[in-house]
Amino acid sequence: MREKILSMILALSMLCAFVPMTASAETYENYLEYWVNEDNTVTISKCAKEVAEVNIPSEIEGATVTEIDGDAFFKCVDLKKVTIPSTVTSIGYNTFLGCTSLENIVVDSENKNYISEDGVLFNKSKTELIQYPAAKSGVSYTIPSSVSKIDGCAFKYTQNVKTINVPQQTTSIAAGAFSNSVNLEAIKVDENNLYYTSDNGVLFNKDKSELVAYPAKKSDTSYTVPESVTYIQAQAFYGCTNLTSVSLTDNVYNMGSSVFSDCTNLTDVVLSEDLSWIQGSTFSNCTSLKSVKIPSNADTIYRSAFSGCTSLESITIPKSVDLIEQYAFYDCNSLKDIYYFGTETQWNKIDIEENSAGDGNGALKNATIHYNKTIEPFTYNFSTDGKSVVIVKCDKSVSEATIPSEIEGLPVTVIDDNAFNSCSNLANINIPESVERIGVGAFYSSGVVNVTMTDNVKSIGEEAFSWCNKLESIKLSENIDKIEENMFYECESLTSIDIPNKVKSIGMSAFAFCTNLTTVTMGKNINKIAKNAFSDCYSITNVYYAGTEEEWSKIVLVGNTYLTNATIHYNGITSDMTMITVEVTKTESDTSYDFNISAQTKYGDCYVYAAMYDENGVMIGIDRVPLSMKDDTKISLDKKDNAKSVNIFVLSSQLQPISEKKSVKLVEE
Repeated sequence: MREKILSMILALSMLCAFVPMTASAETYENYLEYWVNEDNTVTISKCAKEVAEVNIPSEIEGATVTEIDGDAFFKCVDLKKVTIPSTVTSIGYNTFLGCTSLENIVVDSENKNYISEDGVLFNKSKTELIQYPAAKSGVSYTIPSSVSKIDGCAFKYTQNVKTINVPQQTTSIAAGAFSNSVNLEAIKVDENNLYYTSDNGVLFNKDKSELVAYPAKKSDTSYTVPESVTYIQAQAFYGCTNLTSVSLTDNVYNMGSSVFSDCTNLTDVVLSEDLSWIQGSTFSNCTSLKSVKIPSNADTIYRSAFSGCTSLESITIPKSVDLIEQYAFYDCNSLKDIYYFGTETQWNKIDIEENSAGDGNGALKNATIHYNKTIEPFTYNFSTDGKSVVIVKCDKSVSEATIPSEIEGLPVTVIDDNAFNSCSNLANINIPESVERIGVGAFYSSGVVNVTMTDNVKSIGEEAFSWCNKLESIKLSENIDKIEENMFYECESLTSIDIPNKVKSIGMSAFAFCTNLTTVTMGKNINKIAKNAFSDCYSITNVYYAGTEEEWSKIVLVGNTYLTNATIHYNGITSDMTMITVEVTKTESDTSYDFNISAQTKYGDCYVYAAMYDENGVMIGIDRVPLSMKDDTKISLDKKDNAKSVNIFVLSSQLQPISEKKSVKLVEE
């Protein structure tokens, strides 16, 4: 592919050699450069930087001025006013880019191609907004209702405007149209616009699958890109100096170039694992950025991606990367540590391009590269900040594995993407409390039968347990808020699932082809169950939903017939529920009373309560835990000197009694 592109470039360069060139530039009144074209028309090509006001003539030496070349007034920082004659028929792209003092653009009323209104440049019919003067006064601007197109430099580098109102008729907004508008706080879109919308001042396309522009002076210091977004337009966050942290969901599969350029206070960024490359200049001049993790499937880091990131100290690069273009890490003189998730041999095969001076990616040569290490049966590396350990891979022959809570004195916090992929012999896995993230496809097609994790796990990636045909039970962390796409795809031995209460959405095909799944328990925070999330789950008979029937009806449900045809138990229970009998066993340590509660009958979204009383029957302590749908439930209370007894009982989420109270004496009389 690269050879094909190079051949195309060579062909184009040969073709260009035969294009007739115009005469060399001449000067008009010592401040405008121009050339005369073969048809005896004039193109204005350049302006002196120190000029404050320019009145472009309609003709020069008898030749008509018809064109203003792109970049003709580029970075004329003293220019305040420019007058365009009636004869001009073409104005190039970027013509007024960087004219940070420009207040007024005036177009002769006889011009047939362009018009100006209140100093703003449009095409003649006012359907296209070409340039809003960067230093134009006024903190709010409403784009005329006739405008359907906003050009790429229209509001770039504007100094004063804080709010821009986009009309109903606008159908096209070019990338970078609002970038680095240094005081812009909000972009607002007419609610009747069919192509664009805004959310809290941020500009999106109508269905919010594309983030178009984030205002440079928006006051928020952190931002999480909505889950609906799959594409971020070029320069979307350009010059957003208030932002210190940005998080992308794994739904984002592509970004344009220079997305975060000049975000000079950005220190933390979480990229989507679905990105296949880091575009050119993505983080250029992000001078506060200290560390970054390149997505696990990325294969290319393009030109100038991290150029000018003078504070960048560490970076994690996956073994999938095979090309790092020129200047990708130019001027990254603070880079000390590269955590490469591969071997030294694999690193040496990466095509790292250099410029002729050899300093375009010199920072990579000067940093310490940390290759994967091994502690049987695991391969591991370190997090980008070097403060924790990532499990990268496991020996595929093992049948049982206990992940250590720490390695080399550092906590193990991540099970990386595909770490246990295809470990078909692995039946039992012990996940320690230290683990906070389980990556994409972490246990894909493995042989795990039972999985338990602690509530310290905050995220689980797509396909994490997909094709685990032997998986019978899993206890999920109560602190995850999403079931990702294909997470349990074709786990045909899974019979029940207890979805944690904080989960808000269930991704596409999350449980598809779990053909023996009979019972689903879910909290009332769920607002979206994606298409085919439960496709071909034809054994589902009971769904225990913590909310009301009305709340259930508001959940977005598409293509989940087997789920909706099951018996839905609202509020987590049904009116025909019988009271359950519980058995309680007490043990104690030096600091706590510990209770084991067993129940032969179990209902979803119920809680076991333990209430402690003194000798006068006054409650002096209480706690609750969810009633386990699989194992016995365990609950503990801290010891108190005046404690005499504890009552154990079960309530639904609506505080309806589900069991009789069991009273346990703490002090024998």
